[in-house]
Amino acid sequence: MDKGFSVGFLVVLLILNVMTLIINGITTLGLASVAACAIALGCLVYLARKKK
Repeated sequence: MDKGFSVGFLVVLLILNVMTLIINGITTLGLASVAACAIALGCLVYLARKKK
């Protein structure tokens, strides 16, 4: 899987989760999914920078 694709996918996922959070009101599950996406995105960016 291409790194650019996976980062883009996670960004889209994060945006969708945030929109769902706003629509449904702030729930623990919604916050957890947003946090999980943000952490995954952070890890990918960190690994990408580390390899250079």
